[in-house]
Amino acid sequence: MKDIDKKIQEKVRKQLQWDDRINDIDVDIEVDNGEVTFEGFIPSYYAKVLVAENAKKISGIKSINNNLKVRYLPVIKTDVPLDDELKKNIKIALELNVSIDASKISVSVNNGIVTLGGTVDAFWKKKIAGSVTSEFNGVIDIINKIAVVPTDHKDEKISEEIIATFERYRNVDVDDLDLEVEKGEVSISGNVDDWDAYDAVMDTLRYTRGVKTINDNLVIENM
Repeated sequence: MKDIDKKIQEKVRKQLQWDDRINDIDVDIEVDNGEVTFEGFIPSYYAKVLVAENAKKISGIKSINNNLKVRYLPVIKTDVPLDDELKKNIKIALELNVSIDASKISVSVNNGIVTLGGTVDAFWKKKIAGSVTSEFNGVIDIINKIAVVPTDHKDEKISEEIIATFERYRNVDVDDLDLEVEKGEVSISGNVDDWDAYDAVMDTLRYTRGVKTINDNLVIENM
């Protein structure tokens, strides 16, 4: 491993150890030319999400592969709900969320693996449903099959709104990006300077009306 990759590895490890929400004892970290790969086990799905979020804060990281598997600690296994109870808890949480219509979302659970189905009218609402689900004790993995069925919004209008939003951001250069929209499916490629710019681009796509799916081919260049 190169010296610069070792330094990144050390910084990531310290970051995970700092975050009191994460137990990283069984987390392996590999770094190759700025590409970070996580292997091993983590005590909850929510903590798995947090691992990647923490890694994005470290300079020098170009991409993240989160291959962690959820394995609950023996001391809390007795508190892990059965599938039926977990399904009930998730459905209640979705119903209480003011941003989504839970009546159009289906939930099934098989050995802790949660599958979300049904429809929402915006891409960001699909993300919220997954985020709500991720915080429940007992979730091993999430398969988000929710379909985005927006009200009529033409591709040209979607593209115009995305580009106009990019142009308002200080850390996004529209000239470095290639955007294509076809039937609500957005493909984005090109270069951004850092993870903050990457998040700005992705949030723009997620929260633009009419977007159904996103194909992310962005490259983080100056890391």
